Amino acid sequence: MIDDSAIRERAYALWEKDACPEGAAQFYWHLAREQLQAQVQAQESDARKHAFDNVKSDVLDTIAFST
Repeated sequence: MIDDSAIRERAYALWEKDACPEGAAQFYWHLAREQLQAQVQAQESDARKHAFDNVKSDVLDTIAFST
């Protein structure tokens, strides 16, 4: 779960970047949350890939050692 303060900071930065349009708070909140969720998912995916690569390397080392 993403912390509300992180969403708030990202939403504010996006809002400022777009010249501070009035009445768009909810839009920027949702946009910020989506961006942060995508970032977390990408990091988790990278971590899973790294863990898989480590296991794969260990298996290959074991096979090479036992032959």
